[in-house]
Amino acid sequence: MGFATSNTDPARKHAAAPAFTLAESLIASVILAVAAVAIVGPIMASRQQTAAADTNSAALALARQLIEEIAAKPLMNPDGTTSWGPSAGQTSRSQYSNVGNYNGYVDVSASMTMLNGTAVNLPAGATYSRTVAVEYRSSPAGSAVVSGDYAMVTVTVNPSNGPSVRLSQLLTRVPLKRNTNS
Repeated sequence: MGFATSNTDPARKHAAAPAFTLAESLIASVILAVAAVAIVGPIMASRQQTAAADTNSAALALARQLIEEIAAKPLMNPDGTTSWGPSAGQTSRSQYSNVGNYNGYVDVSASMTMLNGTAVNLPAGATYSRTVAVEYRSSPAGSAVVSGDYAMVTVTVNPSNGPSVRLSQLLTRVPLKRNTNS
């Protein structure tokens, strides 16, 4: 008489169950690591480009703010003379009375303020320096002169962690001639 075998034998159940081998597990781990590296690279590049764009946008906003402030001032002193830098007693740009007072102006800070004292929101970790050059001209395309009816104002902003931004604007005290024949 023979012994009957049943399908409930614990040794047989274990042998029939599917399982991963050590080699398959290692291959899966390598594939997962390669996928993770492939995903992290573009994410880090995107983060760096976003930070650079934020820095560039802040530098451009600072340049525009200062050049608009300068353009709002008269080109000449009330007596018709020009200034090269601040006049005596002008210790801050809120005291500047004409475009020429801004020539040579420099400010450096991680937090800048508008003329009215309002703080400008800047990206964290960056320091910005702004410089102004004013060049008088006798004509819009002319070369630099001591005094003229035109002034080329150049504002340069240098962030500590990015490329510089330079804006120039030609200002004039000559009224525009408009064609009234319509």
